[in-house]
Amino acid sequence: MHSLAVLVVPNDPARANMRPLVARDAALSARIETLLFRYEQPEEMAWGVDHSRGFQFDWCVIGGRWEGWGRYVRQLLVKQKIGPSRRPIPRSLGRNAVWSEDVGRLRMSSLTDYPLAVITPHGDWVDCPSVLPIFGKPTARQRNARAAWLRKIQRIMKAYPDCLAVAIDYHYSR
Repeated sequence: MHSLAVLVVPNDPARANMRPLVARDAALSARIETLLFRYEQPEEMAWGVDHSRGFQFDWCVIGGRWEGWGRYVRQLLVKQKIGPSRRPIPRSLGRNAVWSEDVGRLRMSSLTDYPLAVITPHGDWVDCPSVLPIFGKPTARQRNARAAWLRKIQRIMKAYPDCLAVAIDYHYSR
């Protein structure tokens, strides 16, 4: 099963101006891979994700099925008459990343593709409640759980304002 996670990656101002741009993008890519490594199950293990050992997925990719998620969030900000941050986003992540402070200011209820997990800059995996609806009409309990989860995402994003929120498509099986 595929799910959307948002990885909150620190953007070091010293590295943001690094030249050549390929070196800056490589440093950012290494930071992303380092944060994800802890949760990726090694290939040599049996099929299926062993959650008891702390693994959350068997593979992942930036964007993936949610290619353009960052652009989608920036468009929602404009629709909600909230100006997105003017700081540039690295070209390698432009379509799939947005500044975390922008996600923190977004009215999350209009977000149709919201993440089911958030990975903080410290490497903590924050999972959504298991009662969220997947199909069909949600119950009152599920609507409340979704609203609480979206508020939690906002709190996390506001706690790390100078970071990039990167969309990650991860695959897991139970």
